[in-house]
Amino acid sequence: MKHVSCEPPQIKLLKLLGGLGAGDQAASENIYGVVGAAMQKAALHGNTIGNAIVYEAARAITTLYPNANLLQSGSFHSPPDWLSHDTVHF
Repeated sequence: MKHVSCEPPQIKLLKLLGGLGAGDQAASENIYGVVGAAMQKAALHGNTIGNAIVYEAARAITTLYPNANLLQSGSFHSPPDWLSHDTVHF
């Protein structure tokens, strides 16, 4: 049986953008807006896919050239609901 990925395209894009902007200030400056918008829109949904996108956006932010405004955004600092959800099993 073949493994079929059901990863949302937003997550694949965020992984790609994180890799492209890693340590590159010029590339990162072009990526900040996309990652920030993806994180904010996904955080509004509060469902499993939205939480996965917020997580992947946070991972991308950590690989990009540092940007104080992006790091201080509300979505990055507010703890996701899934951390305290009853059905989460770590």
